[in-house]
Amino acid sequence: MEPVPNKSTTRVAIIGAGVSGLATLKSSKEAGFDGVAFDRREGVGGLWNFTPGTGHTTPAYPGLSMNTSRHISGFSDFPYPPHHNPYPPRDEVLAYIQAYTRAHALEPQVKLHTDVQQALQTPDGRWHIRYNDGVEEHSETFDALVVCTGRHGYPHLPEFPN
Repeated sequence: MEPVPNKSTTRVAIIGAGVSGLATLKSSKEAGFDGVAFDRREGVGGLWNFTPGTGHTTPAYPGLSMNTSRHISGFSDFPYPPHHNPYPPRDEVLAYIQAYTRAHALEPQVKLHTDVQQALQTPDGRWHIRYNDGVEEHSETFDALVVCTGRHGYPHLPEFPN
């Protein structure tokens, strides 16, 4: 039987600071782990964070609204504000995600403008992460890795002849 790691020294790398990545970061923090979320965008929010001209694509275009109700789509411990639309538009969803991040003091644990370039598992089961913060390349070793990049990082646009 393997020994249980000391929670205060267990480091967790989380790739992506969208809804799933932030929920994972918060849960890791509550469990006593040292979590770090990496995101290549300029802010949290994942696919809801659309800023034209940044070179980052997302299928969440400016006029998009959620197709699920805010009542069932919010975090269980952080309900949507009652004044939000029942099916919030993209800007309200992003504001909600940003408010969640602030309410749980997750900002210090999120590395923005950071592109994870490689994740390799080491012989002892840990993870060696190589990333670039836009200035220089770094590498760190983590005890666990959670990939929360989603499946909608790039829009799928049909090509029509003519």
